[in-house]
Amino acid sequence: KYDTFALVDALGRRDRKNLWVLYRRAIDKGEAPEALHGMLFWKVKTMLLNSFFGPYKEEELYDLADCHITVLHDSRRGMHELETGVEVVVLGV
Repeated sequence: KYDTFALVDALGRRDRKNLWVLYRRAIDKGEAPEALHGMLFWKVKTMLLNSFFGPYKEEELYDLADCHITVLHDSRRGMHELETGVEVVVLGV
């Protein structure tokens, strides 16, 4: 089983390579993209609510939150698979 906290910590550190590796590992082990999306979005919201931006600028975190919202809604509209959409967001961190 993958380590949930390692995944969100990689996002918090803006460690794109580890974030992507951990995301792919979780997907390969059968984790639902919806669950992974929720955890990543939760991390972004938590950083914004606590005014802890880490290596991000505040504006970048708002943009990242917007990307997470958009990718979820677009996947529900059938524009892409959620797994692929989240991966694109992860690679853009």
